[in-house]
Amino acid sequence: MRLGKISILLVILLAGTPTYSQDMKRYEFESAYAEKTSTTNSTGVEVTKTEKIYIAEFGKKEAHYISEKRNISLMGNNQVKESKSVSIIEGEWMITYDPDKKTGTKMKNPFYDAFKDKSEAEMQKFAEQMGKAMNTEVKETGTEEVSGKTCKVNEAVTDMMGMKTTTKTWMYKNFVMKIQSDGMGSKVNEIVTKLDLGAKIDSKKLSVPSDVNITEMQMPGRK
Repeated sequence: MRLGKISILLVILLAGTPTYSQDMKRYEFESAYAEKTSTTNSTGVEVTKTEKIYIAEFGKKEAHYISEKRNISLMGNNQVKESKSVSIIEGEWMITYDPDKKTGTKMKNPFYDAFKDKSEAEMQKFAEQMGKAMNTEVKETGTEEVSGKTCKVNEAVTDMMGMKTTTKTWMYKNFVMKIQSDGMGSKVNEIVTKLDLGAKIDSKKLSVPSDVNITEMQMPGRK
């Protein structure tokens, strides 16, 4: 099953959590290599990231190699912190590790089994229920080009106890090419600067190196 319009709302509401089960194809392409930059500004903190993204099997396997720089300016003190991390989606598992410290964690994707055997109508209903629960309205605003790709543009407004967050999302073949978000004291800008569809992906990029120690974590409330 391919994700359709419902994926737009799910992406926005679930902040990028991989929402799929065994038979779902997250993207409308089998493999790709992408590069993304992002900036998040909040009071006293600016975070910039660069990512190299590797996608295979229509998104069932996906890896993000992230370099982060955090500028902190609070109470007259200025600090700059830099770090690297790797996040991998591997079937039902979500894995994150520090390539320098050689340690990380893995957790089962809570939506992997929850969405198993769900029809598109059931997924649509789930998305609508989440939208109501989070008081979020989404509207389509047309198409725009991002890094050479014609994207569907959607705008979501979430009103939580009078505090509004507006998120504009540009999607190409169900892949998020650009995000602009403003609310709750933070501004977020993300953009994919390169998307190479059909790229041949080295399997090593999608797996955890043997010298990295991974600890399994449990979702809260699960045994």
